[in-house]
Amino acid sequence: MYMINNKYYYLKRIKDKKKNLDLLLLADPEEEAIDKYINDCKVFEFYYRDILIGQGAIMQLSSTTYEIKNLAIYEKFHNCGYGKILINLLCKKYLESFKNIEILVGTSEQGVGFYKKCGFQFSHIIKDFFITNYKQPIFENGIQCKDMFYLKFKGVNMENFAYYTPTKVVFGKDEEKNVGKLAKEFGAKKVLIHYGGGSAVRSGLIDKIKTSLTEENISFVELGGVKPNPRLSLIYEGIKLAKENSVDFILAVGGGSVIDSAKGIGYGIANPDIEDVWDLYIGKKKTQKCAPIGVVLTIAAAGSEMSGGSVVTKEDEQLKRSYGCDNARPKFAIMNPELTYTLPKYQIACGVVDIMMHTMERYFSPVGNLELTDKIAEGLLRTMIKYGKLSLENPHNYEARAEIMWASSLAHNGLTGCGGIGDWSTHQLEHDLGGVYDIAHGAGLSAVWGSWARYVYKENPKRFVQFAENVFGIEKIGTDEEVAIKGIEAMENFYKDIEMPISISETGINLSDEDVEMLAEKCSNNGTRYIGSFKKLFKEDMAKIYSMAR
Repeated sequence: MYMINNKYYYLKRIKDKKKNLDLLLLADPEEEAIDKYINDCKVFEFYYRDILIGQGAIMQLSSTTYEIKNLAIYEKFHNCGYGKILINLLCKKYLESFKNIEILVGTSEQGVGFYKKCGFQFSHIIKDFFITNYKQPIFENGIQCKDMFYLKFKGVNMENFAYYTPTKVVFGKDEEKNVGKLAKEFGAKKVLIHYGGGSAVRSGLIDKIKTSLTEENISFVELGGVKPNPRLSLIYEGIKLAKENSVDFILAVGGGSVIDSAKGIGYGIANPDIEDVWDLYIGKKKTQKCAPIGVVLTIAAAGSEMSGGSVVTKEDEQLKRSYGCDNARPKFAIMNPELTYTLPKYQIACGVVDIMMHTMERYFSPVGNLELTDKIAEGLLRTMIKYGKLSLENPHNYEARAEIMWASSLAHNGLTGCGGIGDWSTHQLEHDLGGVYDIAHGAGLSAVWGSWARYVYKENPKRFVQFAENVFGIEKIGTDEEVAIKGIEAMENFYKDIEMPISISETGINLSDEDVEMLAEKCSNNGTRYIGSFKKLFKEDMAKIYSMAR
């Protein structure tokens, strides 16, 4: 029983669905479909003061899509507002635990107004759906249904969330000298030192780390050679080396690629029952176990030093996939901004893009405004715009490098998305671009983002208006769509300012129509999945965005 406008109404779930054949026949006059509806629909009767006012039915089509079928108010109660109340009751009864799901409604144009008043927002429409697909006309409250409307139930503004950041951050100059003490604090007895190219060796950093570990009587083995878009083959090598030497702790010295590779090795050590760690990344297996990891950060970009996620490339299949769990979050992260001084400007710029995208993937959420979370995200983005340029002008600017290094961690430890639902479409699109063509992750993100934004912004132009106003200070002059486009252009202009590409061709890759189709096929897992939450993107959508981004 529910109170609406100080009156009590209630919905009664029908147990004997057979007696509601008339309702279900109205819902779909195609005879062969009736049994399916009887079995699959949840049918409700609607009462006020024990008087039966009308009926409604709801069907779950998938975990994110529901269909409301044949909402019927009996004729003598038409024009009394009961249609709106029935929708409201159905939402409370059945959808109260679901937020931002998609609802299919076969109704008249007039009927959509009822749904909007009950917290739904219009998504899109399939014109003449019922006329095209049904032999007999379907009526709702005496009005013929012609179109299928896709609506979204807005629900509440803030999602439930758990914010978990167990990583101990040690920030400042010369802190890498204390790595031995930190490793000992977290129980390390035999360490695998994992790093990338020769710069960590040439700079003397690896020697400093070895000295610090030796001073704490911690033995170690080492494995270098990590490349951008970390390779599965090196992870296999690391797992074998770690098992042969009874490694119980992995120390990643580098940026996101090294840390992600270390996490892959950590999964292999901690899960002897999983024969192939790649099964985690392609969704065949799951685990919450990972060997402990520590980090000495030398590149501010991926945020992997505080996150549970990792991204790995399987070279022979040109697939780039991700996996994560909270126990893969590093035990500690040492952050000395001075260790980033020697980075090439291109790598700095790629890092700036990646940091911003980790926040923007969370910011462009289907959830409504989140006052505090939004302000944190917008502040981080403005900080990156300011200090990203300064760090490129002078890579030895400690203040700029420190701000960027700290932003890198905050952008990907969950803080900038608390209460929202992440989108992650741009990352998913880039993963397959990077997996096939091995381009720098940040460059791939900037090359794709503008096309994604132009493709989806009409889903919620006001969100893009807020982005334009609060991140770039653009005045709200003109329509929402005009201001939204100005915000997208401002983001692209910033990418240009730091010499990052805003199209795929600017990375040196010229996609053919066949290449576009191949990328969409990979990204959609052969058409079996969609990506995104701000707007759900299916294989056809992915192909259009790749094509726009060319």
